Amino acid sequence: MNLTRVLDLQAEWAKITGGSARFPMAGLVMPGKLVDEHPELVAAIRAEVAATVAKANSGDEATIAAIATQYDLPEALVKDVISRLQLDVVPASEARAEYEDFLRRPGEDNPKIYGGKLPDDTFYAD
Repeated sequence: MNLTRVLDLQAEWAKITGGSARFPMAGLVMPGKLVDEHPELVAAIRAEVAATVAKANSGDEATIAAIATQYDLPEALVKDVISRLQLDVVPASEARAEYEDFLRRPGEDNPKIYGGKLPDDTFYAD
């Protein structure tokens, strides 16, 4: 398979927004009841996610191999892609403005893209 990188979406996003060359790619959503009743579990999950992202960013061989196996991709490709993703764990409360901008821009013509209503304060946990 021949692959050619023709566009850096994060760089293009920076050109459009005038902001950083990054955008929200994933999120961790938990039921409010779980968050309220087991804050220690939330902290443990966050710590595990942060540790895994750090391992992926550092090129940890076991982590790269696990990702490659999960998605049936060559390890070299996974390592190359991860180096460009700029993976970072950012609390939702800190990413709110970027996330809402990310929703609003494509939704300008059709707000149904994001349900027509931005998430309320309870969505953005610390």
